[in-house]
Amino acid sequence: MKNTFSAKDKIVVAVLAVLIVLSTVSTVFTGIQMNKTPEVVPPGGSDDGEITLEDIQETDTDYEDKDFSDKIQDGVLTLAACGAEANALYDYGPLIRSAIRTAIENPGTVLEFGEGTYYAAPVDSSTDTHTFDFADYEVQGLHIKGNGCTLMLLDNFLGVFNFSYSNNVTIENMTVDCLEPTTAQGTVTAFDAASQTATIETDRVYRIFDDPRLADRLASTEANGTIRNKNNPYLLKENCMNYYFCNSYEKISDTEIKLKLNPQTATLANNLIEVGDKLTLNNRKNTTTFVFDFRYSGTTTLKDITIYESPGGGVIGLQNTGVLTMKNFSMLPDIRNGRWSVGTADGVHIQGSRGKVIMEDCLFSHLTDDCVNLYQWCGEIPQVISSTELIAETIRSPLAVGDRFEVIEPATGRLLGTAKIKELLPLEGQRIDRKAKVVLETPINGLDTAATQGTYYWYNKEKTFIGTEVRNCVFQYNRGRGLVLCTSDTVVEGCTFDTISNQALQGWFDGHEGYELQNFVFKNNTVTGCNYLTREVDNGQNGMIQISTNNNEWKQSTYLTHNNIEITGNKFIDYHGCAVGIGNCQNVTLSGNRFDLKEASNAYSKNNAVYISYSKGVTIEDNSFMDDKPGLTAAIRVLADTVKELTVLDNSFACDEAYEIVKE
Repeated sequence: MKNTFSAKDKIVVAVLAVLIVLSTVSTVFTGIQMNKTPEVVPPGGSDDGEITLEDIQETDTDYEDKDFSDKIQDGVLTLAACGAEANALYDYGPLIRSAIRTAIENPGTVLEFGEGTYYAAPVDSSTDTHTFDFADYEVQGLHIKGNGCTLMLLDNFLGVFNFSYSNNVTIENMTVDCLEPTTAQGTVTAFDAASQTATIETDRVYRIFDDPRLADRLASTEANGTIRNKNNPYLLKENCMNYYFCNSYEKISDTEIKLKLNPQTATLANNLIEVGDKLTLNNRKNTTTFVFDFRYSGTTTLKDITIYESPGGGVIGLQNTGVLTMKNFSMLPDIRNGRWSVGTADGVHIQGSRGKVIMEDCLFSHLTDDCVNLYQWCGEIPQVISSTELIAETIRSPLAVGDRFEVIEPATGRLLGTAKIKELLPLEGQRIDRKAKVVLETPINGLDTAATQGTYYWYNKEKTFIGTEVRNCVFQYNRGRGLVLCTSDTVVEGCTFDTISNQALQGWFDGHEGYELQNFVFKNNTVTGCNYLTREVDNGQNGMIQISTNNNEWKQSTYLTHNNIEITGNKFIDYHGCAVGIGNCQNVTLSGNRFDLKEASNAYSKNNAVYISYSKGVTIEDNSFMDDKPGLTAAIRVLADTVKELTVLDNSFACDEAYEIVKE
């Protein structure tokens, strides 16, 4: 693939790759001495050379609400002209906020950082949600050039840039990092399965355990962490779900923490914690913070961006209507600072968008949740007035007059009807993009006007994420999924998916992260060693590439959700349970792919290269099934009587076992 990562990222990725190789050849990872000193340490750092929060000073000048309009020269405002000195140990949060505000209030102004590090804190950590929050400005036309700078955050709980309700925003050539780690990490010194308590000895003093905001985050099942390889913590632990949930904690000493695990942890399949395991603990809550927040926004461009440490996720958007372009966008841990993972949430989470998403030459490495989620979420119907009038929650997906409003019964996934929207009316005291009255052109019969919220929900039948492109991207060593898609006219091409705990790609239909995948092309990608933690993997039905529905009852519905799926020219290597799983689809073509189990490294009861169920019009041709290992069950497995119009021709098989087409 084309490699446009920065030299700094190339070094980090290369070292990560060496560590992974060392682990796979059973070399004991005894703890390579990581250099915690930054590449350039400004004068005034702590005695050991590591910069701490105590080293960062307030500036002599009060930059809060400062107007820098007189510093704009030829349409450019530089931080240097505003008074900021790169690498200086000052909190430039107030200065940077005022500089951004000045650029916003002077349309056409380009804001430029200088090369080096800028430290920044929010106005008020107790009430702020972001370090730089400009959602209320409804920003139009903002261009920020980082010029290779590092934005070093002094608060590791909050999001960074909030440009919700914006349009035509470009941010480029910038690294985002946190001075204090957002995720604690350490070694398990004691574990009691009966009481679900674990004690970890951390690798450093983590201030997050002294932050009063942490108690709120640990009060929900969203407080969680990962279980990692004893010998190489850059890898997840094998043969377990490696995700645990934490309700509370007790600080025994500065570097020793006792965790009270949620009962959900005990019920996760094969979730084994042992003394000596490496754990991470996320300071995460239900409303996760992101580095870039573009909810309800239009055209957005992120170029040459690296995130080494995120307070939560990478990029979030909701009801976006313009094109989101991400080029050379990277999320990965800076192992020179000894970090095992990056962030506590999704790398990219865009929901209910009508815009196009373009991702080129991006890298997502060692995340602790999904890399990229692009999907449409269902909307609640709290009240049915009549067969043509309903009250609809609209916060998660955009609606407009002329859209086709589709009503679903959640319990069964049964489609009750579809009608065009005649009117979209505001409710008193409500934003129309939160809740609205929907008037339909034609009735949807059979709706119960006495129904309570949760009885029905709706999808917007109009296509979302039209024309999405994901090209030459790398998704590697992540917990969670690589790509979650609910898109139309989408191409995923030339990408690498390597050692991802769940699906490399999931297109699914359910009541939450799903809906239809239409006109989808997945070509010339390499998928290796993914899907190794999916709970149903022993059934050989959940593929590294899985396009289906998530609800078992819906699987038996006659509703074929996904349409026009082309999977061609890909390599599927060392899969766990299944390489490609297809369900509730129509018009599917698998051609020119290579399937190679290589090693049956796990004793799965079934290893199927391809599994097809509840689908129509499936063609499997000109593929190479190179599987010749004892772990292979079938090259092609079909759930009998649920697949119509199946064509299998001109494929090559490495052995008699692989040649068999099994019908269940």
